[in-house]
Amino acid sequence: MVLCLPLLLFIMALMINFGIAAAWKVRTLSIARGQAFANSWPRTGATNPRPAYWPQTASASTAGPENAASLEDPRVLQPVARGPLPQGLTVRPELLDPTRGLRSGKAGIERDYALMKKLGTYQLKSENWMLDDKWQYQRMGIPDTIFRRIPFLYELTKAPAPRAAYLQAAAAVYRASLDPRLQPLDNDPDFIYYGALFGWGGAPDFHPLLNQFCTLDKTVAQQHTDELVDRVHHLPNCMTARFLDLYQRVLTAAQAMIQAAQQGNQSLTAVLPALQTAIADAQAKIPILSAFQGRLGQGP
Repeated sequence: MVLCLPLLLFIMALMINFGIAAAWKVRTLSIARGQAFANSWPRTGATNPRPAYWPQTASASTAGPENAASLEDPRVLQPVARGPLPQGLTVRPELLDPTRGLRSGKAGIERDYALMKKLGTYQLKSENWMLDDKWQYQRMGIPDTIFRRIPFLYELTKAPAPRAAYLQAAAAVYRASLDPRLQPLDNDPDFIYYGALFGWGGAPDFHPLLNQFCTLDKTVAQQHTDELVDRVHHLPNCMTARFLDLYQRVLTAAQAMIQAAQQGNQSLTAVLPALQTAIADAQAKIPILSAFQGRLGQGP
């Protein structure tokens, strides 16, 4: 024991010293990494101070941003970030160049050994690198997160200026929605009146809308246009069927309510004149719409 105990104590002291030094090495790495992040936009060193456990005598600093000489990493060598792209698209290097914005965080500390002070001191240093370019939408000139990033990140091929005929057609389509003759398409008075009388809701929207699409492919644009024209051609059939269904439902509901009033439902007595008028109106319009629907089925 006399021979072994000093050796065992010496080994135990070395283990303790090594464990404490390793723990402080991890802290040094964490401080260096934290310094790089604490000074990346929109943070500043003032708003992200050093942790309380890091002594004031220890160093903690940051450097940059600067440009890296090169980044030979396959993850950043993709065409969408470095180019070239098909169809003449150009990457905006000031936004997507991965070699820009290189920042480093540094940390260093000198400590005494916990045991066996005669061993002196040991020094720990660490440096952590990070890329901090304009990856935030505010710094890329994008107004908000709802905007598409492609027009800001790439220089897109500009479409030719619209022709005067296209502009006139677009203006005509826009002004057409204000024409009072198109009121039945989404604000028909019969749907509104009978919907309020019987509790069915408001008028349906019959407007044949164009499906949204974003492309320069004329084939795709022509396909969507043909679908819109087809919906316009079928609009008379659709509206006739919906109006026939409306007046048939009015006729059925009004007759049922009049029968309930005759059987003693006093709450319906006040609306009897309106119900009788609704029945007469429906009986007059149903044959007209049925005949019109038959002519639609025969074609032009």
